[in-house]
Amino acid sequence: MLFYISILIVLLLLSFYKCSYKIFVAIVLVLSFFLGFRGETVGADTQRYVEYYNYMEYGLGYMEIGWNILSVTVKHLGFSPYAFHFLIALLTLSMIAFVLTRFHDKQINMLGLYFTYSLGFYLLMFNGMRQLFAGAIVLVGFYFLSVNRNRIFLLTVFFATLFHGSTIFALAAYLLRWFKLSQLRVAISLMVTLLIGLLASNEFFVSVAGKYAHDIDTYGYRDSLAYAIIVGGLSNIFFYYLYVVSGSKIQDSFWMKLYFLSILVMNATINIVIGPRIVYIFSISQVVAFSLLAKHISRQETKILLYLFGIITFFRFILPETAKVEESLIPYYYTFQIYLK
Repeated sequence: MLFYISILIVLLLLSFYKCSYKIFVAIVLVLSFFLGFRGETVGADTQRYVEYYNYMEYGLGYMEIGWNILSVTVKHLGFSPYAFHFLIALLTLSMIAFVLTRFHDKQINMLGLYFTYSLGFYLLMFNGMRQLFAGAIVLVGFYFLSVNRNRIFLLTVFFATLFHGSTIFALAAYLLRWFKLSQLRVAISLMVTLLIGLLASNEFFVSVAGKYAHDIDTYGYRDSLAYAIIVGGLSNIFFYYLYVVSGSKIQDSFWMKLYFLSILVMNATINIVIGPRIVYIFSISQVVAFSLLAKHISRQETKILLYLFGIITFFRFILPETAKVEESLIPYYYTFQIYLK
């Protein structure tokens, strides 16, 4: 655990500086290495991914065609499943890094890595490897949409669906160009979508879930309605506060709208276990939105709040997981398990 906390501290300190691209690239490589060469017990699905990769030589495959083709190709080149995981980790973090460097501000680069790590997206890659890979592809598409490269955005989203079908919902971001935010519209949209998420029936979500309907039907609603109300309420209040104090330049930015869309999607799906499969597609935009806010917002107390939010979120992920003996996301003593065989 101390190892991962140390990484958090290093990224936190570097986020205050405009570090060189060499340092930026070095950190991406280090994070990719520890993510890729993890033990099979790190992450509930890691062992399943290893087994699936090994099965590919028999021509079996039930995941999306893009993942199957990539798996077979790498396997035929003679690489182990751990090398394949490293490749996926490197590609995922490299796509996030690509978007961060588009702002031509080296501090944005380091802020983005800090929020990628502290907000839990890095830790989610230990378990939701395929979805976060597809989400990173979509993030690249979001960048092209932000600069009005619409055709590239559409192609990017459809390419991402070859690795995780849920990314098709990213097409909703195309509508953001015609949606003008205001404090009243934001407040009403937040309240209405949260009510939908709290009151809509399980059958309603099953009807629109497509191939993931089984997951909804199996797991149903979360155990605690109070949990949904508290989590949803706090997330909505936090976004509304950031929107109000961010200033007109940031309020009207594409990335703030995308962050807003992620909150709306979270609200509408807050009572179903499968909701995060869709939310992650949009919420990964926080990596950019939070970086822009921390860099350009004038209120110092809000910048401090953003950093604290990242730290608190990080410990929300790390502390419960380190208590697990198996299938934990991040126990340091399991990371090098493959070298002990």
